[in-house]
Amino acid sequence: MFRYAFVLVIFLSGCYTSQNMHNNSQPSILWETWSNDVFAKAQQENRLVILDLKSNWCHWCHVMEQTTYEDSDVVKMIDAHYIPVRVDQDSHPALANRYRQYGWPATIIFTADGREILKNRGYIPPQRMSKLLQELFLNPQAQEGKEQVQYAKEHTLSVTTREVLKNKYRKTYDAKFGGLKLAKKFLDWDSVEYALVRAQLKDDFSDKVARSTLDGAAELIDPVWGGMYQYSTHGDWQHAHYEKIMATQVRAIKAYASGYRVYREPKYLRAAKKICDYMQEFLMSSDGVFYTSQDADVVPGQKSDAYFALGDEKRREQGIPRVDKSVYSRENGWAIEAFALMYAVTDDEKYLQIAQNAGEWFLKNRRSGLGFTHGAKDNGGPYLSGNIALAAAFIQLYEVTATEKWLQSAKQTLDFIAQNLRNERGGYYGEAPAANSVISPINDLSENIAVTRCANKVYHYTNKDNYLQMARHAMQYLATESILKKRLTEPAILLADEELAAPPLHVTVVGVDEEAKALFMRAQKFMRYHKVIEWLQEKEDATNNAGITFPSLPFSAAFLCADGACSAPIREADELEGLLLEQALIGE
Repeated sequence: MFRYAFVLVIFLSGCYTSQNMHNNSQPSILWETWSNDVFAKAQQENRLVILDLKSNWCHWCHVMEQTTYEDSDVVKMIDAHYIPVRVDQDSHPALANRYRQYGWPATIIFTADGREILKNRGYIPPQRMSKLLQELFLNPQAQEGKEQVQYAKEHTLSVTTREVLKNKYRKTYDAKFGGLKLAKKFLDWDSVEYALVRAQLKDDFSDKVARSTLDGAAELIDPVWGGMYQYSTHGDWQHAHYEKIMATQVRAIKAYASGYRVYREPKYLRAAKKICDYMQEFLMSSDGVFYTSQDADVVPGQKSDAYFALGDEKRREQGIPRVDKSVYSRENGWAIEAFALMYAVTDDEKYLQIAQNAGEWFLKNRRSGLGFTHGAKDNGGPYLSGNIALAAAFIQLYEVTATEKWLQSAKQTLDFIAQNLRNERGGYYGEAPAANSVISPINDLSENIAVTRCANKVYHYTNKDNYLQMARHAMQYLATESILKKRLTEPAILLADEELAAPPLHVTVVGVDEEAKALFMRAQKFMRYHKVIEWLQEKEDATNNAGITFPSLPFSAAFLCADGACSAPIREADELEGLLLEQALIGE
């Protein structure tokens, strides 16, 4: 009887072989890298393919590596019937997005033609794994293929979908502790951003969401070194898991910096600065680019609660948890955007220097055509994640500096995405389609939110219709009701939809002196999610990117333009801020 061949893929770094021997003479596993060749080999050898998706900072990944994949019965079963593939999920964002809902480690088992027969979340003990591997090889049952989803034809949310998303935003709020109503508490930037926007409209519920979440999540900030722990268990903020990953740091910086913009409460700015300080000390290279994460464990596989209760000196005596020094475009795009925001909020040039230095490094070292590679050497791609993160970073840098180079870099990166990652059915793929690929690429929701918002902003800075069409194409995917029904909450889609539906507030500063710079920087202080800020330094008849020409004046001035009209010249920064605060953020 013919048996299906399968592939077991494990996302991890490192390479071992079943013919290699440890010091204790136990055989170890030869981990292969993810590629179509894995599936071709599985077909030739009548094997299964198993995927274990892990992360370098993950405690239970370390435990599974040291126990399950060192167990002699597991090693023998894999050696006899499987092709094991091990990849660090941070190194392959498209695969990570495909299986992110399963958490790390995630174990996926495939047939040799790429069909999934098992998806398992979390640690699998050796005995259970051995039994599972045997049962699946003897009786493989591939899961039925999913019916292809028809994406929305419109590039806007329906009234019904909009109300569903608003209701989810309200129902998922944890009134007792703040944040989302989940057993694992983490700082959800999208919910905080939406809450801050609504709070400025005098929405009392959203004001409570924003304040309670920011105050509660502050418990996850390391009191010794700074930085934010990834999450807390037990449904509160008191049971931290100690890994510090880049995504958590940059979302926290954006949340607390934006909270300070709205409430002007120093505690929020202190929180943002403490996280920035941590990143500069622990997650920044000598070249000025950012690393990926810091492990939760001092000794891999051993819990570190007692360690993180110590002060700085006692911690350092025991050693410092491992930092993953991989340099990825996605993580650096996120970090550049966050540090540029910190410059806008504080006027502190050190944050701008850090952001610009990292941006320059990527322009010099990671270019691939008009786009960017993810790592130094990618096993796949190009990927949407790093390219859209850098595009958003570049447009943020342009907004806070008015330096044309950053706008051009954002445009070029979006052009690369449009040319290489467009899904004709709607939205943009997480990875470019490859000829004869066994696993077809998919869209990622969060990445398409980023495309919608970034491309729309670039459209308003350039008045180039192709970027508006790009934003609308991504929104077609986001507006698909069957996709949104599966999400816990996605308030960022509401922001993306509202930004597409209405023009932004356009702030234009005209002038070349210190008064002009003061006006330009004051415009940055205002927390308005849908605005564009330009600084025109021409001496005569300056014209902004929206095609509006401003008169030549003997003094520097700012102009607010919205709904087809512009204000009279504004000379004082305090007057500008007052007028900005009067503007409604979202039309009701």
